[in-house]
Amino acid sequence: MSKKFLNKAGYSAPRDEQGEVSIETVAEPAEAPAPKTPLVKRAVYKTVYAVSFGTVFGSLLIKKLFVPKNGVVEAALHDGAVAAREAIEEHERVVAETIQETHEILAGEDAGLAPA
Repeated sequence: MSKKFLNKAGYSAPRDEQGEVSIETVAEPAEAPAPKTPLVKRAVYKTVYAVSFGTVFGSLLIKKLFVPKNGVVEAALHDGAVAAREAIEEHERVVAETIQETHEILAGEDAGLAPA
């Protein structure tokens, strides 16, 4: 049956000097390429996206429906958002400075321990 199939497809298996099919020339099937985005990565992205969208959309909807324009509550929400953004930026700056100082200290220790 496989011989008929091979002949119908116009393919003949490579043969050695005795006329037997050469096993060494049969190629292994290629591995399937790995998916570009693993399932876990996509699931995490979609979950975080949904939480982020729901939080921001809900906050903006509540603000739009229940907070009067140019009122104290609107000003407090705006000022709180600005303060939170500035706090995060300050925290990132402090962490970056700490990491830089740590690298400098370790580089100094490594230089002192190096053989002359």
